[in-house]
Amino acid sequence: MTPFHKLDLSATIRTVIFIFPGEYYISIYNAYNNMNPFAWIITTETKPGAPATAQPVVQQLTIFPILPTVGMRIKF
Repeated sequence: MTPFHKLDLSATIRTVIFIFPGEYYISIYNAYNNMNPFAWIITTETKPGAPATAQPVVQQLTIFPILPTVGMRIKF
């Protein structure tokens, strides 16, 4: 497999929401949208009109492109 790398970023602001301590946050998973391999799918492909020879075909399955998240936490 090829090397796997990604960049995750996060920022948090702590505050008081009503009378409860809380925080707002924003995070970005895989910030530069690198298409990292999750799995390799190997199949065979035959060409029409060609002799009965199958050629292997490798496809890369990737998941989780850039994924932003915004949220709020309240402790009570």
